[in-house]
Amino acid sequence: MGWDRIAGGFCIIVGLSLVAGFLSQFRERGYVGWLGLSFLALAAAAFWSASNETARNYAMIVAGVFFVFSFYSAVQQTRERLAEIRRRHEAFEEQMLAMLQV
Repeated sequence: MGWDRIAGGFCIIVGLSLVAGFLSQFRERGYVGWLGLSFLALAAAAFWSASNETARNYAMIVAGVFFVFSFYSAVQQTRERLAEIRRRHEAFEEQMLAMLQV
């Protein structure tokens, strides 16, 4: 059993765990699903590494594209979350000022 099979098996476990987590609990976090698909594509590349070089290259390209989607989605989610925290903080400040003025 080669290292490519072991790496592919680990990538499948991680990929399926991330996709299952996205489908069950983290639907609002798209980057989890994209990252899971990226790991599944990496698993395909690992399994095809010895037998079919063209398929391996395509799987690596797909994994890279999914990783870029995951990164972009994580950045967007972070921006939205920071904006939400900023709005809550401003609302809290307004409430505190209103309480102090009374």
